[in-house]
Amino acid sequence: MKIKTVSSQLHHLGSVYFNHLRQFKPNARLYLVSVLLTGAAMGIYNLLFNFFVISLGHNEAFIGKLVSLNHASIIVMALLSAVLMRTVSRKWVLIGGVALTAGSVVTMVFVPGQWVILGMSALFGGAQCLITISIAPFLMESSGDEERTYLFSTAFAMQMAAMFGGNWTGGKLPGWLMSAGLVANVEAGYKVALLVMAGLTLLGVLPMLRMRVQPLQKSEISVAMRWPEMLKQSRKMGKLVTPVLITSLGAGLIMPFMNVFFRHVHHQTDERIGLVFAFGSLAMGVGMVAAPPLAERFGKVQLFTLSRGLSLPFLVLLGMSPWFGLAALAYNVRIMLMNMAGPVYQNFVMDEVEPGLRPVASSMLTVGGSLGWGISSMISGWLQVNYGFGPAFVGAGIGYALGVFSAWWFFLRRPRVGKLQHVPVVGD
Repeated sequence: MKIKTVSSQLHHLGSVYFNHLRQFKPNARLYLVSVLLTGAAMGIYNLLFNFFVISLGHNEAFIGKLVSLNHASIIVMALLSAVLMRTVSRKWVLIGGVALTAGSVVTMVFVPGQWVILGMSALFGGAQCLITISIAPFLMESSGDEERTYLFSTAFAMQMAAMFGGNWTGGKLPGWLMSAGLVANVEAGYKVALLVMAGLTLLGVLPMLRMRVQPLQKSEISVAMRWPEMLKQSRKMGKLVTPVLITSLGAGLIMPFMNVFFRHVHHQTDERIGLVFAFGSLAMGVGMVAAPPLAERFGKVQLFTLSRGLSLPFLVLLGMSPWFGLAALAYNVRIMLMNMAGPVYQNFVMDEVEPGLRPVASSMLTVGGSLGWGISSMISGWLQVNYGFGPAFVGAGIGYALGVFSAWWFFLRRPRVGKLQHVPVVGD
């Protein structure tokens, strides 16, 4: 009887998902195709870029500087994004971000000087910001209320599935190239792998070119530029952004360095680390697919606090385990729990603000996340060179715990007030 009950529940869940997938609009479907290509590209980049930098003779402190500079440029671009959104459609902002991402990587490969890498890392961060600030408003515009949460989570889940392939391929690619005699050393293998990444990124532009541009509304243009109106809502926006900011302060201490952690602490090869990252991406995808029905049952903020709170014991296990297998398992469970509610929370924030304020709200989330990563990653690079990974994991645990607490305090401790008050705009 229990088996039949579980089977019927799974069948019902599958039917619900399929019905929502059928409702996706053409622009949303084209974006999902693009995500498969760009996601695979980012899987290769996330795994191998730090190793590429180390192969050039740099250490963790320099990587920390790159991450900080990357996120500093994200902050600057996020603050300027309202100006860009005033005159350029989401489609062309997305395309520009993807093209600049590929261009920055190609430049670093062919001109791998220290200052060039620093400059291109900043450009890479700005390009990623263009993509990030466009995605949430674009998905909101490309979906209806009924299927929106499913589109957000499906997009992120497909990205994670594509990153699984990118991580797996990236871990093997340098070795394959050397075995085939196509490159002379591992440094050259990393360079070719990053060029493959850039090529996949550019291919991701092709589906985007077929998207139909929706003209910007006059009311949207006026609000997107009127930061004073956002300042009037600063208290509410501060509550929405604070959990992301605090969590990112913890995340920046460890997440940009996880491949280095498995290399230096557990002495693993590129291939095995790539396999861990691949299953981590798959685990995130599974979590994101499971998130919408869980959010419907428990609530979006409830799921955010619950899943991230449950991830904390696995963070401790990841940092303390002397065995690679156990650390890899903890990494995968932690990353699934930690990230499964990310798209749901982003959807929650988009629901809380007026349509014309969504690009600015998306920018504020980006600023909050990047500010935390930018500060803590530089600190972590210095800590690792001088004291190892222990202090970084302690700080990450504190940041994650405080982030969960802040979300509970602002949104669950007592009954919430509704959405941001409507701001009158030109054309209303």
